[in-house]
Amino acid sequence: MPRFILPACLLAFLLFAGCKSAGLTPHEGGVSAGRPDFNLRVPPGFRLLAAGNDSAGVPADISAGPQSRFSYSQYVGGPESPGALLHVLVADLPAPAWRFAEESERAPQDFDFSKEKRGGRFLTLRTRILGCEDDWFCALAAQNNGKSAQVMLARRISFTPDIHTRVVLEYRETAPACLRALAAEAPAGNILWVEHPAGRPCAEDLDAFTRRADAALVLGAPENSAPAAVPVFTPPAFEPDMELLCGTAEHVDRDDPDYRNR
Repeated sequence: MPRFILPACLLAFLLFAGCKSAGLTPHEGGVSAGRPDFNLRVPPGFRLLAAGNDSAGVPADISAGPQSRFSYSQYVGGPESPGALLHVLVADLPAPAWRFAEESERAPQDFDFSKEKRGGRFLTLRTRILGCEDDWFCALAAQNNGKSAQVMLARRISFTPDIHTRVVLEYRETAPACLRALAAEAPAGNILWVEHPAGRPCAEDLDAFTRRADAALVLGAPENSAPAAVPVFTPPAFEPDMELLCGTAEHVDRDDPDYRNR
C-alpha cells in the first residue's frame, strides 16, 4: 500500500482548519461580512488602502496561546480628514478549544471605557492613545500611504458575536498635543500609559474626537454595495500585537459547556 507524507505546511494548515475564517468584503463605501453578519459604512472621502487575511498568535491564560486567523480592511482619510485611519478586523480562534476572554477592564492606555447595547449587540467602547512605533496598522498605513503619526488617538468599538470570534472597528487620528502630554511611554513600546489627573483633562479635544469617531464608525449597509478592487499593498513584516488589537484568549476545557455545545 503506498504511503503519502504530507508536507509540514499542508499538515499545519489541516490542523488549523478548526479555526473558522470570516472573510471581509471591502467596498468603497464600507465593509461587509457574512459571518459574523455586519456592515460598516465609512465617511465620504475615505479610500481603501489595504485588505487581506493573515494569522498571528493570541496571548492566553496559559503559556502557549492559539493562532488566530484574521481578516482586515484599512481606509485612509481624504483632504477633509488628513491623517485619519479607519480599520476593521475580524479575528477567529480555533473552536471549540479556545474562546476570547471578556473585555471587562479599562486598559492603562484608555482614556474612556464603557459597555453598551446597540442593535442587539453588546459593545465595548474605548478611547485610547497609541504609539505608532511598533503598531501593525500604523505600519500598514505608513508603508502604503507614506504618512505616519508618532502618537495616535483611537476610538474602538468591539464585540464578540460568538465566543470564538471578535470584531474590532477602530477610527484613529493624530493625537493633539494636549493629549500627548498626558501619555508616558511604557517599556512595552507602542503602549502608552495614560496619566489621569483629577477631573477630566483635555475634555474639549476628547469630546470633539469622540463625535468624529462615532460618526465614522456607523454600523449599517455600505453606501456603495459593489465590492471594491483591493489595491496592491505591502503588509508589515512583523506580527501584530493581537492582545492590543483584540484581547486575550482562554482555553476551553472539555467538560466546559462551551466545549460540549460546539
